[in-house]
Amino acid sequence: MKQIQECPKCQNNISDPDFCHHCGWTSPIVQAQPSVASLLCAFVPSDWVVLYKSCGWIAIVIAILVIFQEQYMTAVYFVCMGLSAFLAAHILRLLEKGVHHLENLDKRGEQQTKE
Repeated sequence: MKQIQECPKCQNNISDPDFCHHCGWTSPIVQAQPSVASLLCAFVPSDWVVLYKSCGWIAIVIAILVIFQEQYMTAVYFVCMGLSAFLAAHILRLLEKGVHHLENLDKRGEQQTKE
């Protein structure tokens, strides 16, 4: 059972200690925490990742076209090229996300030390 508390801003009774539905007050603890959606939307992969993915798809399409011409060894080469491009894009994206996450941790740490 939730405890009824008094909102520090408008003095109405509130059941959620972190938010008042009457005046929109939020506790300082909730204000300091960034929302999950803002962290997820903030990362955008670089142009290099998009380039590697595009090259991977082009190589796979060429491999499919070459299979219809019954040149199987050439198709294998293009499939390998496409898969290596996808692997490179995946590794680059992981590295970029790691750097982005560390930068966000630094920003949060700086905000907490200022308060």
